[in-house]
Amino acid sequence: MLLMPAEPGILLDRAVTFRRSVAGAEANVAIELARLGHRTRRLGRVGADPVGETVPRQSRADGVDTSRVQVDENAPTSLLDGLPTAAARDSAPADFAGCRGSVHR
Repeated sequence: MLLMPAEPGILLDRAVTFRRSVAGAEANVAIELARLGHRTRRLGRVGADPVGETVPRQSRADGVDTSRVQVDENAPTSLLDGLPTAAARDSAPADFAGCRGSVHR
């Protein structure tokens, strides 16, 4: 999954830049363990799209083996937006709207 959060503390209608990073609990653990010197491997499926190219490429750059990642020609890669909203501003840092593609058929 790719996370595209807006600038910290900026509402969506005022955001002009977004960051791109690989996200998800499993990805976070694999990346951190790889940084500590452990061998880790990412398993799963990505879509045949730019996001699907980015997820394994960034995971490899972070030291994670991606040789078992499959490409699904028929479904998009999951994308997660972390967007601050007025309602969430006082109670939480962001609302997360996920778009799952390749995990659902």
